[in-house]
Amino acid sequence: MRPWLALRIPGGALDAGIYQIDVDRPDELLLRVSGFSQAEMERCLVQKSLSSAPAMIFITGDFGAALGERGPRAYRELLLQAGALVSRGLLIATAHGLGACASAGLMEASFRSLANIDGYRDCPLVALTAGYPSES
Repeated sequence: MRPWLALRIPGGALDAGIYQIDVDRPDELLLRVSGFSQAEMERCLVQKSLSSAPAMIFITGDFGAALGERGPRAYRELLLQAGALVSRGLLIATAHGLGACASAGLMEASFRSLANIDGYRDCPLVALTAGYPSES
């Protein structure tokens, strides 16, 4: 499993863009793509209203490795693992006063092209959008 951070609105020391998160060194973010607009976020999600969120975390899995280790159950097990990660993300977001929404309805071809990934070793599985809840 690999989380990717897509920032539509710059935050702190991070500019808008798509960042690869190293699971062994989560404090180190690798900027993969500079800039990430609301239109690009909308292209990645079936639920278009979620594209107004300032940040999104995509979870990808290594489908090739999973297939070799688990056989025909590989994709299902990747989805279960990704769901567990997103569930933890929802709890963490809530604990920090953020609004968050999980989305399994992502347009993986769009994210693959935007993040320049192959979709096999980094297979997009689910996404979590997050931001501060609106006052209204």
